Amino acid sequence: MKNMHLLYPSGYIMLKQVVKDFLTLRLEKGAKILLGLSGGADSMALLHLLVESKETLDFSLHVAHVDHGWREESAREAEALKQVASHLKLSFHLHRLEKMKGGDLENRAREERLAFFSRLHKEEGFQALLLAHHAGDQAETVFKRIAEGAGLKGLGGLYEERLLGSLCVWRPLLSMRKEALIHYLNKKKLHYFEDATNQDTSYLRSRMRVELFPQLEKIFGKRMEGNFAKLGKMCQELSLYFEERGGDIEKKLVHGPFGAYLDLRLGIHSLELKYFLKGLAPFSYDALEVLMKLIRQKRPSGKIHVGSTTFQLSRSHLFIYQEPFPSFFETPELWKEGGDGSWEAFWQGEVAIPKGNYSLEKLSNLEPLIRKKIKKGYGAKGVPSFFYDKLPIFAFGSIQKKRNLLL
Repeated sequence: MKNMHLLYPSGYIMLKQVVKDFLTLRLEKGAKILLGLSGGADSMALLHLLVESKETLDFSLHVAHVDHGWREESAREAEALKQVASHLKLSFHLHRLEKMKGGDLENRAREERLAFFSRLHKEEGFQALLLAHHAGDQAETVFKRIAEGAGLKGLGGLYEERLLGSLCVWRPLLSMRKEALIHYLNKKKLHYFEDATNQDTSYLRSRMRVELFPQLEKIFGKRMEGNFAKLGKMCQELSLYFEERGGDIEKKLVHGPFGAYLDLRLGIHSLELKYFLKGLAPFSYDALEVLMKLIRQKRPSGKIHVGSTTFQLSRSHLFIYQEPFPSFFETPELWKEGGDGSWEAFWQGEVAIPKGNYSLEKLSNLEPLIRKKIKKGYGAKGVPSFFYDKLPIFAFGSIQKKRNLLL
């Protein structure tokens, strides 16, 4: 029965089961949920499937519609949807957008819709917002993300379940073809609106649907929708895997008052590490590649700045902190007395202060021979090179007897 509902779009009994199973796995008892209703075939099918699900599941359903005002008939359609909701005894929420000028109308309208849904969620406490995206929408989204050069997470396209701020979004029809939804509506003799803007090629989505996908299918001799939808699902699974592995890597970080470091000798796969680092800061592709190259080469030092975050490599350790990294000589109050005198304790904000009379010295101020000897000791102990002039050196007696307690 693998993906039978996706492979065989006929039969609304299976469609009903898909929606019921989706809700059964997620619904809290007596929950309130919100449906984003456009009036098109997709959302009208989901509306009636949800109403049918109410016969056996315990939840209350609200309906929200956004009138974009792009078409003359949109106000009449909004009123008709209000009547449908009233007939079904459902709460109806309407929002009319101000007329928009300029470019990027699709994304701006999407942001307005989500802002409206989020306000309703805050007022009503919905468990989730339901949207009627289907396999065709997923295919278009994945193809668009490929063209935009998105990363693995972006290539996952639309997700069945996603958090947008505090608003949980559910897409129960994401595995269904549009034909299955229209078949359901026709079988039940249910009305829906045909939005002329879906064929208006001045909009990117419409150009993809009307021009690009048919051309690709003509060239390759097969439907592209299923292949792109499968690619999106595969990327979602990979993304989830790397997120889980990233959680394991997160546990290996050693945190201190100045940031965190990761011991690169722990056997972390480079691909898992790369994905984890990508989630920590807004790396550009090139910056992340440079950092990974430095790590593979086990460079004694190397530094990459990403926004306000610094990734500092020191052979077997990667340090992550906010610039500038402090020096004990300039801000000794940031450290407390204690620790075992190791550089790890220094990273944890502790310094082993000796008893007796001593002077405080900086490595770069010592005589060359003494400096060379201390550097050799640092190297043997694996002290990160960017610590060298920030660590306190406690000197006793003459310069020839000076020693660093970290050694």
